[in-house]
Amino acid sequence: MKEGRKVYWPVIFFVLVTIPAAKSQTVTVYDSFPQLESRFQASGDTTLLVNFWATWCKPCIEEMPYFQSLEKKFAGKKFKILLVSLDFRMQLETQVIPFVKNKKIKPEVVLLADADANNWISHVDSQWDGAIPVTLLVVRGEKFFYGQRFDSQKQLESWIAAHVN
Repeated sequence: MKEGRKVYWPVIFFVLVTIPAAKSQTVTVYDSFPQLESRFQASGDTTLLVNFWATWCKPCIEEMPYFQSLEKKFAGKKFKILLVSLDFRMQLETQVIPFVKNKKIKPEVVLLADADANNWISHVDSQWDGAIPVTLLVVRGEKFFYGQRFDSQKQLESWIAAHVN
């Protein structure tokens, strides 16, 4: 090391450890569906886009960038994206959080740990058979359901526009 230069390793270590952690997304766990459902009811005049997905679901992962792009498009508007992971609770630390971090997911992510899916799926929509991905749009209390994968960003945006405008 050159003369006259001091390296402040404790400061460098602190910066390297705390800065990335401060920017990383947290994942809230809902133990029961009513906790999640209350979010639908509390959306008020904010349009709420809810996508049900899982880290093991290839079609879910393929459409995830579309939701990421929407976050930028609707920034500053009364529009909220909620990504609901249906992974098992025990996969939170090993699968969900690393996925969210590695993919730099910006929209809010929650893990729904209510294992009694047969009891709550019909509360999302009576047409839902439990397969994912599916998306729910809540506009001023009215729910619109899309029961399959979006094939493109344009398709997702067109579906939203048909219900928001």
